[in-house]
Amino acid sequence: MTNGPGLTRLLVGALALATIAGCSGKNDFEIRERYRIQGTGSVSASEDVNLADVAGDAWDHRDKINDVKVTSAVATITAVAPANTAPSGTVVAEVGRGSGAGQESAEVLNGSGAIAVGTRLEGRNLDAASGILKRAIDGDGLLSVQVDATIPEGTAADFTVEVVLQVEADWSLF
Repeated sequence: MTNGPGLTRLLVGALALATIAGCSGKNDFEIRERYRIQGTGSVSASEDVNLADVAGDAWDHRDKINDVKVTSAVATITAVAPANTAPSGTVVAEVGRGSGAGQESAEVLNGSGAIAVGTRLEGRNLDAASGILKRAIDGDGLLSVQVDATIPEGTAADFTVEVVLQVEADWSLF
């Protein structure tokens, strides 16, 4: 039995399609930071993040990234110190990059709840944060994650909150 020109073209076409389809991908990574919130009134804490350290393959393929999406943002209270007298509070987290006139930031979560281990707040406004992460990947990879907590007057906060951003980066060689 011989292979005709039609079969050869079919095989070449299938190989070409498999090659093109195999030249794209999706890389998931997370940004995970812990903050100790200690004080009265309004308390802020910030951590610098270098995407080269946390983004793995997405950073390696950064020049081929088509889209970056923050798929979830969650803040969870992981510890409450005995000195904490605040029964509840508001936690706001934002992602930012740059400084001066080029500074940009986006709130990723904002909510109120009991200051107790396991209290969990879900994110919002993830599209704006996605754009900031895309620009960070396109640039120097540097950004910051900041947490601001506001607690009732006359009380003191002393707790640890963990903020986790789940990120998905789509890339393609073509």
